[in-house]
Amino acid sequence: MKPQFNVTEASFQLFTDVVVRKNCDYLKEEEAGVRKALDVIIPLVLYGLAEKSATWFGITEVSQRATDTYNQQVLNKLDTFLTEGSGSYLFLLSSMYGNKPGFIIDRVSKYANIKYTSASSLISLSLYAVLGLIGKHKASTGISATGLAALLISEKNNLLSKLPPGLCLIEEEDEAEDRISLAGNNKQYSRGWFFGVVTIIGAIIFWGWLFVHRKEHLYKQPVVTDKNSLQPGGKTNFSVTNTIYTNKK
Repeated sequence: MKPQFNVTEASFQLFTDVVVRKNCDYLKEEEAGVRKALDVIIPLVLYGLAEKSATWFGITEVSQRATDTYNQQVLNKLDTFLTEGSGSYLFLLSSMYGNKPGFIIDRVSKYANIKYTSASSLISLSLYAVLGLIGKHKASTGISATGLAALLISEKNNLLSKLPPGLCLIEEEDEAEDRISLAGNNKQYSRGWFFGVVTIIGAIIFWGWLFVHRKEHLYKQPVVTDKNSLQPGGKTNFSVTNTIYTNKK
C-alpha cells in the first residue's frame, strides 16, 4: 500500500542547500538564520492553509491557487524566485491569520535574528513553494478539493508541535488579544462601578435633604399672640408674629 503523501515533510525537502544558500546571498543573511526562520515559517504556512481549507470557499481558493502556482513552474526556480521579483502571496497570510501578518513577520524576524524584510520575503517564498507542491500533488493524483482539504487538515494537529519550544506564535497572539480585551473590560467595569457608586451617594443625599425639608415644613405651625381679640360676628383675629416647631418643648 502506497503511504499517504506528507505535505509537511515534502515542503521542507523543497529547500535544498542550493536553494537556501542562493536566497541567503540575495537577502544578505547568514544561512543559519534563514534555516532557523524556515523551520518556523513552513509549519505556520501549512497550518494557515489547513485552517483556510476548513470551509468550501477556502479550499476552493487554495486548490485554484495551488494549480495556478504549479503551472507557473515555481518549483523549478525557488533559488531565483526572489531575485526575479515574481510577486508576493503575503496577502494570503492576511486571509489565513486575519490581522496578524505583521506580528508573525516580526516574531520570525526576532526569533531567527534576520531582518524584517528578509522574514517577509521568506514567508512569501514559502507560500509559493508550498502551494506549488500542493498543485503538483493535485496534478499527479487528480485529488479533489475535498480530498485536498482532508489531507491538509489531517496534518494540522502536528504542525504546531514542530515549532520550537516557547515560540507558538498563533496561540501567543491570541492570548495577547485576550489579555488586551480583558484589560479593556476591567477598565470599563471599574469606570462603571465608580460612576454607579457616585450616583447612589448622590441619590441618598438628595432624598435625605428632601425628607428633612418636608419634615420641617409639616411640623411648622403658626402661633397665636392675640387670642382675646374677637371681631364682630364671632370671628377670631389671629396675628402671626413668629414660627415655632411643635416638636420642641
